[in-house]
Amino acid sequence: MAVTAEAEHATIGPAKNVLGRPTAWSAAIDALAAGSVWTSPIAMPFRWMRARSLRSGCFVLSAGNVDVIEDDYLTRCDLEPIEDPAQAWNALTVGAYTDLQTIDPAERGYDGWTPLALRGDLSPCSRTSVAFDHDWPAKPDIVLEGGNVARSPSGNAFLWPDSFQTLTTKAPIRDARLLTVTRQTSAATAKAAHLAASIMADYPSCWPETVRALMVHSAEWTPAMRKAVRGRAETNRQGRATTPIRDGRAKPRARNSQRQ
Repeated sequence: MAVTAEAEHATIGPAKNVLGRPTAWSAAIDALAAGSVWTSPIAMPFRWMRARSLRSGCFVLSAGNVDVIEDDYLTRCDLEPIEDPAQAWNALTVGAYTDLQTIDPAERGYDGWTPLALRGDLSPCSRTSVAFDHDWPAKPDIVLEGGNVARSPSGNAFLWPDSFQTLTTKAPIRDARLLTVTRQTSAATAKAAHLAASIMADYPSCWPETVRALMVHSAEWTPAMRKAVRGRAETNRQGRATTPIRDGRAKPRARNSQRQ
C-alpha cells in the first residue's frame, strides 16, 4: 500500500517525542496482519479480538516521501519521519534507495546535471525513523529502487529525469502509450509487493510472517551504506545505530529470499 499521511498525535502533559507511536490506522493494520480484529475504543474499551475467520496477512507499506528535495538530502531524509501508518510493527515498511546514476543523452535539457544520490545510497525522497523515540520500531524494514534526483550545474535546482525513474505499465486513457515511469517509495513498495508475491507463489504453504522474515533477513547493505556506517561510527557513537534506522536492513536479494 503506497498511501500514507502525516501522523497527528495529541500530546498530554509536558511536550515529549511522540513520533513513531501507534495510531488508529497503524493499530488496525497491526491487528489485521496478525489475523485479529481491532475494536474501536469509541464502541467499547480498547481490545484485540482473535477472529477465527481472519487469516494473518503480509502488509507492504511505503515509508512516505519527503516534502523537500535539497542538496544535503540525507539530513532531510532523517528530519522527515516515516508517515502513518508505516510505523506499524507488523507491516513490512519499504523505503527507497537508488543505483541509477546515468542520465540518458536522449533526454534534452540535462547537460551538466549530475545525480544527487550516490550509487547504492538512500534515495533523496525516502523518509526514515531516525527521529522516532527508541521505544518505537526502526523503519523502514527494507529499501528497494525508488529513483534518483538530478542536480543542476548551479546546484539550486533538482528534477527527476525519466532515466532516473523505473519503468512501469499504464492504462491507455489519455494516450495510447502502455508504458510510463514511476518513482519514490511508491515504486519501491510495488517492487517489494512483487517480491513478496513471488515468494508466496513459490512457497504457498509459507505463513505471511515467514515471507516478511525472508525478505528482511535476505537484505544486505550496499557498499555505499557500509561506507556511511564506518564514517558515522568514527564521528560519534550513534553512527552504527543510524544506518539500520535510515536504510532498514537494506536491499533484499530476491534469489536469497526465495532460496532460504
